[in-house]
Amino acid sequence: MLKLIMLILGRFIKFTLLFIFVILIASCLKYQKQIPEARDGVIDLSKFDFEKMGFTSLSGEYEFYWQEIIFPQEFETKEKLSPEFIYLPSVWNNKPYKGKTLKGPGYATFRLKLILNSSTNSLAMYIKNFATSYRLYLNGILIATNGIVSETEDRYKPHFFPNLVFLENLKPTNYLVIHIANFSYYQGGAWNKILIGEKEKLIEMLNKKTIFSTVIIALIITGFFHLSLYFLRINEKLFLYFALFCFLASICFLINGQSEFRRFLSFVDWKLLERLMFILLYIPIFPLIIEKLFPELINKKFHNIYILFQLFLIGFVLFTPTYIFTHTLTFFHVSTIILSFYVIYIISKALKAKYENSIFLLLNVIIFFVFILTDIILMNQFPDINFSLSYIGIISFTFSLHYIIAAKFIR
Repeated sequence: MLKLIMLILGRFIKFTLLFIFVILIASCLKYQKQIPEARDGVIDLSKFDFEKMGFTSLSGEYEFYWQEIIFPQEFETKEKLSPEFIYLPSVWNNKPYKGKTLKGPGYATFRLKLILNSSTNSLAMYIKNFATSYRLYLNGILIATNGIVSETEDRYKPHFFPNLVFLENLKPTNYLVIHIANFSYYQGGAWNKILIGEKEKLIEMLNKKTIFSTVIIALIITGFFHLSLYFLRINEKLFLYFALFCFLASICFLINGQSEFRRFLSFVDWKLLERLMFILLYIPIFPLIIEKLFPELINKKFHNIYILFQLFLIGFVLFTPTYIFTHTLTFFHVSTIILSFYVIYIISKALKAKYENSIFLLLNVIIFFVFILTDIILMNQFPDINFSLSYIGIISFTFSLHYIIAAKFIR
């Protein structure tokens, strides 16, 4: 029976990976043909069918002026402008520029010539955020900002929140000018795509994102439910750990830099929000849940080393400036991958030991990580994907844990 279950599980994983691969290939072929990209600072969307396609991204090669803040009107009067070109979206870290390699801190001006069909109207633009402050001008008019852009650190102010801007007075030839400054994060630059398209289509995309955000409400309700169970059964810490897991996940969803909710936190200091975000992200609550579920199967040495490492990262976040502690994200990603394989290994041992519901949990863990990986690939590559598999994965994974914990203690 166990061999049959493992065979079915193996085939399911292979099918899922094959499905993802086919989607990626098909999407690549589709977008290579239909989405224009900027070349030498010019993007031509005059033949792009906004009515059919909805929206696209302003990706490609932008004019790039490092350590210069050039206002739109100055491009007509300033002499001897010799731009380099940089591909957006990207960070400017490690980019070669006039014989030197760029680092995170600094400021720059980006410029793009945007060609549209003369009949194009009712367009909007959506910008998630840039690292870590920006001003965006269209045809010389300031249309979007995040934080305060400055050439000096004392006058600069970082901030994150998405912007949806309705575009007016568009011309057949338009100029987009972006000022970006960063003195806080270890990466700097325009790390998100700029989307442009029909107002209704972009609003529809954002509404769908809001619908998916109901997962936050579900997580909070589940967290309070398990917290109440903890107080009713004071000696069982599994309820407390799972409640904390739900609360931490929901808060991280709310305050991360891509969240629409971040706009309502504009009065809170950016550095404080980032510090809080990193601390919550690094709290090692999930290993404690696994320890409570499978106390006989865990590797104590690995378990303790992982928790100590996460606590070290939290200490690093507490006592270093943002430009320093944001480097730790890479280490966290690596440790998360290691933890993922470790958890799958532990649950596989539980399956062999015939732990109840272990096959159910293993399946949901695999689905969760496959969905997140798919999201990372698809959402970064294709701008008009307006759904998130991660939300589905998190709901599936959270409620599988909820079911297993409830089933264990109800009996």
